[in-house]
Amino acid sequence: MLVGSHWIINVTTGGGDAMDEQTYQALSLMILFGTLVAMIMSNKK
Repeated sequence: MLVGSHWIINVTTGGGDAMDEQTYQALSLMILFGTLVAMIMSNKK
């Protein structure tokens, strides 16, 4: 799954560089974390 998404990102950005990959990984982590927090919050209600 992760490898596939990285392949798609590389194709769409025309290869990109290490910085783009780091930014993408950071965004993915933030989205994952946000989803986790949202799930915990909704469970507490």
